Amino acid sequence: MFNSISSSQGFAGLSRPSFGHLHGDDDDHVHAGQHDQSDFDEEDEATGSNDMPEGDHDDDYDDHDDGYGDYEDDRSDSVDGFGNAVLNDAVEEHSDANNSPSRDDFSRSIPNITEPPEFILTLSDLLENAHQVLEPLDDTDEHAQTETIPIGRHVLSETQRRLYLQRLSFRVLNSITNCSAGTKNDRLDGALRLTSLILSLYFPPPLDLTTIDLKSNAPLLRELSPPRPAPLILIQWLNQNDQHLDPSSFLDVLDYKPGPALHYHFWPLLQKLALRCRLDDLKLLIGHARWDATELSQTTVQTYPRIAANSLQKASRVIQDIISQCPSLRFFPNSKNDTAVYRVNRRGGDSTGEENWDTSSLPWRMWRSKIARAIDEIARISQQDPHTARRSNPQDTLNDPNRLFRPKNNTQSNAEASHLIPYGIAQELRVILQIFLGDKETILKTSGSWLEAVAGLAAYHDETGSSGDGMEWDKYGRSGMVNRATNAYHEDAAKKLAKTFHLATDKAFSLPAVRNLQSAIADVLAGKVPKALKFLSKLSLPVASAVAEILAWGGYFRLELTNNLQSSTYLHPDSLGLLGPDMEKDNVKEKIVSMYALALATLGILHKTKTETVEGWEIGLATLRRTITVGTRKAASRLIKSVKLDVDNTSRVERLVETCAKHGLMDEQKYVSESFAQRLLSAGHVGSALLYFSKAGCNSRIHDVMAGYVRSSLRKGKPIPFDGDLDDIMRGLLTSPISLVEDDILRREIAGFAALRGFYASKQEGRFEDAAQTLVVLLLSAGEKLDGGILHADWESVLTPENIAGLVHELLNVSENDASGKDFSRYLNNNDIFNIMNVVESLFLIGGETLESVQEEFRQVRQTRNIPHELDFVDAVSTLRSVLAMGIGNNWLREESGKSLVF
Repeated sequence: MFNSISSSQGFAGLSRPSFGHLHGDDDDHVHAGQHDQSDFDEEDEATGSNDMPEGDHDDDYDDHDDGYGDYEDDRSDSVDGFGNAVLNDAVEEHSDANNSPSRDDFSRSIPNITEPPEFILTLSDLLENAHQVLEPLDDTDEHAQTETIPIGRHVLSETQRRLYLQRLSFRVLNSITNCSAGTKNDRLDGALRLTSLILSLYFPPPLDLTTIDLKSNAPLLRELSPPRPAPLILIQWLNQNDQHLDPSSFLDVLDYKPGPALHYHFWPLLQKLALRCRLDDLKLLIGHARWDATELSQTTVQTYPRIAANSLQKASRVIQDIISQCPSLRFFPNSKNDTAVYRVNRRGGDSTGEENWDTSSLPWRMWRSKIARAIDEIARISQQDPHTARRSNPQDTLNDPNRLFRPKNNTQSNAEASHLIPYGIAQELRVILQIFLGDKETILKTSGSWLEAVAGLAAYHDETGSSGDGMEWDKYGRSGMVNRATNAYHEDAAKKLAKTFHLATDKAFSLPAVRNLQSAIADVLAGKVPKALKFLSKLSLPVASAVAEILAWGGYFRLELTNNLQSSTYLHPDSLGLLGPDMEKDNVKEKIVSMYALALATLGILHKTKTETVEGWEIGLATLRRTITVGTRKAASRLIKSVKLDVDNTSRVERLVETCAKHGLMDEQKYVSESFAQRLLSAGHVGSALLYFSKAGCNSRIHDVMAGYVRSSLRKGKPIPFDGDLDDIMRGLLTSPISLVEDDILRREIAGFAALRGFYASKQEGRFEDAAQTLVVLLLSAGEKLDGGILHADWESVLTPENIAGLVHELLNVSENDASGKDFSRYLNNNDIFNIMNVVESLFLIGGETLESVQEEFRQVRQTRNIPHELDFVDAVSTLRSVLAMGIGNNWLREESGKSLVF
């Protein structure tokens, strides 16, 4: 179901991290200069010349300045009890490297993950598959076997890459939606709202969702449907997440009797529908109005003069015609308008060649010209403002920017005025048309919130100043195509949306002073995605981590891409300029991913079958491996050291050790193996402990363990531990040490210990010749460091010089159970005797502390065996020399007697 870490990339390419060895020093200072230690939620100070003072904004500046003030620090309103200090700590090591963090200390600072395991595994599978396709290959992998190399970033075209990210974003959103629907989790619902806006804006879904093949992981070969433009995404998102347009719903107004036009909220609802670009509903509602019906008995309803019904009906048809010709209708494939003139084709784009929702393009300017004529047409059949004096200068009317055509007759008699649209109703109609014209002041006054205002401005407003009659006006009011704004066409959608957000929040609307979901949405629209991700991490760490990874694959977080490769990106260069990828001083993605991985380590088993077990730490390591930085390298080390090592669950440790070895985490592999070996040793699993000490490369620990058993056995005169106390693995190692051919150190130690146990077995079975020969071999091993009277302290040998004491004692008593009563020298040849004498003489030549330690060990041997201390080591050696001398003589006599028998 889940391949924990399937790619061959790992952490090996990074410099050695600060790793807490059991007996090592902390080296955090090595990387102290490689991280920005600024607070996690503070804004970047290095905004450069692009920032503008609040209240002093220029329409031509490229990078958007929020203009909506600074929020309080995230720590003041932490959503789930963890703040910036926890996120910063995710990539920091503990100061005391000699003491690994306990699980209690580790869990205390990590936020909880409340999402179901199935959701976490689904997200992990999606991101793992994407990592294999979107990430580049290591240089070392390019010459490997081609059949094992995954598809890399360098083989994807821009179209393939964009479509793959588009499909990935859609899959992730579907997973979040399904999880949110199945759990009653307000935080996850908020995460879904924020994520659906981020991913849809930067990786827009296609207009035709049926072109997304969610069953395939292969990159698409060609583009099948054009992506949705940013205004359409924002409008659809707003309509989906804020469905209550007014205290009275759309159906309440539509079904109002005797007609919807009599409803008190009729005109405000029409204006809201226009703001949110719900043109079908607007056309339907205004088409159902009955202008000849009135209810004078009800004071809470609208009233219309019956005599003006024809004029009202005509104005209604004008509005419907304007709606039917709106250029945005081509982005609504399911629109009910039969007169839409713009059609989307299968190969992308449309019949006009316009691919974006560009309000400064020719179709939009032509449409605004029709709106201007419609305004004058409605004004011609409407009553004049009774409170406004007639203009005395006709030239003022000609220069009125809100009127491009004059009515044929400015004078109205009382009889004519009664048939005209009442002035108040005409103003309501004018507001709708002014919204269509993109008039900033009208949109801001009509909007109920800053988010609605941003959607309305994004849908209709043209900041380049193109007028309704096709003439061009720049920001200074100068006409002519020469003065047309340079950024009028094909401006990056995210950048234009940020400017629209600035217009809405500059003076008309204010944002909350305390960080909440609304302010995070504002961050997205303002282009401050890192700040929004910080808040998203408080709602849902899995979702925030997934969004950060997808943004990185799209081109953002360039500094956190593997090997810092400067590859082509999906995000538009203008978007990257707005997002500020060159100012990633907060390491936002690194910290979110690290915190998520550390939180996963506390979850335990996520999925278990008969053949497969997946635990939280495995998903966490896979997540960290996809973001290979110095910070995530530290987080990986901390995560590995937090995994519980249970002697009854060796499969977990095996997976952990294999994962560390596979991805170059050699220090962590040593830590885990050594720690687990110590636990096994304490639990009596000697064989398993030795194997894990070997995996950790702890040769000294292997020697210490085996030397302890050798010393105990020689002191007590019997094999320690007893045969019944040996675990199966240790028993197997002792019976066949040759199987450890890949580990020479452990093989030698096991072979030496097995020889000592063989000596006691031979002695007990009465095979004194075998026992004596074994003792000679062991004594030679113990004397390797002595080397003819020169002590080689660094020489590695199975037995130590201290063991000479016990071996000498065993030599003197090897034949004590021999019924013949003869000494052991009869079992040795002269070469064996001379080798023994050489070791003993070398010991006395060296003398000093070495000889003293052997003498003390001899005393311990006699004390452990309750033998009176009348004989010390020197006396024992003297006795040994006498026995060996007699052995030489006996061997000579046997040789001579053999010769005399030869004729």
